[in-house]
Amino acid sequence: MEIKSNHPCRGNESKVEKSRAEETNKPKRPTIAFFIFMEEFRKQYKEKHPNNKFVAAVGKAAGEKWKSFSDAEKSPYQAKVEEMMAEYQNKMQAYNINKKQQAADVSALPRALRLIAD
Repeated sequence: MEIKSNHPCRGNESKVEKSRAEETNKPKRPTIAFFIFMEEFRKQYKEKHPNNKFVAAVGKAAGEKWKSFSDAEKSPYQAKVEEMMAEYQNKMQAYNINKKQQAADVSALPRALRLIAD
């Protein structure tokens, strides 16, 4: 027995799949300063505590250390985020220009061909 859903996305998989395909080319947003710190901290923590199997313990220790940091100690991580954000914005501009060009190319086609292109 098949259960049907009234969810607006159900039954429109082709539209959903199409939007997901478009999103795969979209640049990813940069991470936050804490996650950059967390990468470094995780490596140090593993060296000091090689037998620790609990992910939560690492996260808790990192969170406590991050909270204890002054703004000056956080600034190198925030500087990396700013660099990554500038790079992301450049990639997004190129992505948006490319997306507009593709839309213009499709709209220039005759109506019958546009239906086939979709």
